[in-house]
Amino acid sequence: MTNLRFPPFAALLIGGAATLAGCSDQPVATAPAARANASVSAAPATHLVVFRNERAIPEDFAAQVAALGGSVDAAYPGVGIAAVSGLGEQGAAALRGHGAVAFVETDANVPFDAGPRRAGPEEEMIPDAEIATTGRPGHRAVLYRWQWNMQAINARPAWEAGFLGSPDVTVAILDTGIDPTLLDSEGLVDLERSRSFVAEDDSALAALYPGLHPISDLDGHGTNVALQVSSNARHFAGVTSRSTLMGVKVCSVYGYCGFGATMAGVVYAVDAGADVINMSLGGGFLKRDCAGCVAIINRVLRYAERSGVTVVVAAGNEAMDLDRNGGYYNMFCGAPHVVCVSATGATSMGFRNSGPFPDADSLAPYTNFGRSAISVAAPGGSYKLNPDGSIRSMARVFSACSRTAMHYNRQTGELEQTICSSLPDANMLTEYMGTSQSSAHVAGLAALLVERHGRNPARIRQAIESSADQLGSSGNDPYYGRGRINVARALGL
Repeated sequence: MTNLRFPPFAALLIGGAATLAGCSDQPVATAPAARANASVSAAPATHLVVFRNERAIPEDFAAQVAALGGSVDAAYPGVGIAAVSGLGEQGAAALRGHGAVAFVETDANVPFDAGPRRAGPEEEMIPDAEIATTGRPGHRAVLYRWQWNMQAINARPAWEAGFLGSPDVTVAILDTGIDPTLLDSEGLVDLERSRSFVAEDDSALAALYPGLHPISDLDGHGTNVALQVSSNARHFAGVTSRSTLMGVKVCSVYGYCGFGATMAGVVYAVDAGADVINMSLGGGFLKRDCAGCVAIINRVLRYAERSGVTVVVAAGNEAMDLDRNGGYYNMFCGAPHVVCVSATGATSMGFRNSGPFPDADSLAPYTNFGRSAISVAAPGGSYKLNPDGSIRSMARVFSACSRTAMHYNRQTGELEQTICSSLPDANMLTEYMGTSQSSAHVAGLAALLVERHGRNPARIRQAIESSADQLGSSGNDPYYGRGRINVARALGL
């Protein structure tokens, strides 16, 4: 892609920046002598080819690419897109001249840094007897009292009425992976349908943790996001406790999400039977620099819509006005048919993280906004500042921590263990803040609504928006959209 600009996606909150779907928190401690000699290598040049026919690829395309010295890595006839490698610029130019081809764009790794996050042991030991039940109501989670976020969206009345989700409804998490071994995630992740599109992570995982499923999360972000959607509610609640999770790894511990991998991940999730897709990732570019990128995104998201899949996306954490962005395309709130989610957040956790939780519906200062973009708002976390600009208090979104979470040391090119991976049996927790977490809450609600309305994205979007608690101006507020989601009301309670 020519002159693509991928600015920071997550908020610059506490000295850490995240460029894609991240959080910003207190620094994570690392185990000093546990390192992996695995560093990211430059990816071979790949081009994304967009055909004029949105639902077909010419039969002789592979032969044409081979004649130019390249090969077809993947073909998606349902959206009229293919990924090819081995072409130089001359070969790409030759493809652009083909009558069946609309665009040829160079694939890009969208940089991100999930940022430092805080990890530590739980405050109390949890007896095995208390965590033996799976799929239970969220308010029975041992640390539910910390979850201002679930309280803010009025989830408990839905749980008490029996709306716990269904294993027949699948939510695909396009992210850094999911740890399927945690007490809150075990049995919820469909490993047969989960897939990684990140070769570098696959290699690192095989070296560090031989035998683990490729979807295992080396970063931790995807696990936190997934557990807001669906959790066994042993430690922390998710919006649902029985919905099936499908991990689709498109983002790497090395600090990027492949654009082509992300688009391939959406198509894969649709074809693999996902009912809901959550995309707590993003970035952007100037539309004039990459018309083909817009076409690719629009085609892929239209494919999800017509296949009956509801897509929920994070608004991003740059405090950007998406109505006045000078031709900047925000991934993926600018796409058709998506639910774009801004962030709200309490500004304090209270005594021992158990409340009170003031200003739980306040707009998070980092969230992107815009009347044309934001559908609804949901909890992502927030903070208050002292007069000197230092942090006075904050509220984050908790979950269990991935046991394989690593830290990528950019100076040495090595992966280093975090507390979570160095003490895998210690029931570690982690805390995140951002619209990534907001999006996940809405994806959980969408999963509950699929049970009621079936695979009908338009109906599900309408149910989410019409039941939200209006917090801003009437109509579509630039900050809250139609309002902060209300789980119980969306289910008719």
